[in-house]
Amino acid sequence: MQTIVKIKHTAKVKEDSRIRKPSNLREIILMIGVRKIAREVEIAPSAVSSWAKNGKLPYSDYTRKTNYWSRIKALGEAEGIYLKKKDLL
Repeated sequence: MQTIVKIKHTAKVKEDSRIRKPSNLREIILMIGVRKIAREVEIAPSAVSSWAKNGKLPYSDYTRKTNYWSRIKALGEAEGIYLKKKDLL
């Protein structure tokens, strides 16, 4: 389904409704799926659930010891959820 958005009352731009833009990490995790993320990053689903509950990835991702954010980003893109690094960290 597509919607039409007016910009400055002159131009019409089609906005693709298939592109989903979550507002926080919890929404991202719930949209992709806890088990799917856990399988991809090779950790327990309970750990992914705690990320959703806390709203942040583990500290090791901030210090670049792990790289969960890029793997979650790739999963999201496969699902039609386009993310930036700042959406996850």
